[in-house]
Amino acid sequence: MFEALIKSLPMAVGIALSAGPILATIMLLMTQKAKVNAPVFLAGWIIGIQVVGSIIIFMPGVIADHVGMSDETGTAKIILGIVLLLLILLSFKKKQKQGEIERVPKLFNSLDKFGPVKIF
Repeated sequence: MFEALIKSLPMAVGIALSAGPILATIMLLMTQKAKVNAPVFLAGWIIGIQVVGSIIIFMPGVIADHVGMSDETGTAKIILGIVLLLLILLSFKKKQKQGEIERVPKLFNSLDKFGPVKIF
């Protein structure tokens, strides 16, 4: 069971971090300049996927399959998991109390001012 938890940790981190870009994408497409921003954003998204895909396809053997996991790798993953759990606990403690006004992150407030270069 412990091995299954260790192997699923990278996927869990990826899933946890994927909510931010999705939210930013939705908010970006809801700006007043969405008709200009959407095609530029889509072009950047497609080119980014093509670049990453090309790197993976044309560089075989760079990422080698490891049959076993070394002790250092296992220890690093456990430490990373503990650090992430502590960060989650801290974020729950800092959760706002009832009646407080929610603050919008500065990045989301500045999305209206993004030009095509930043959106790409």
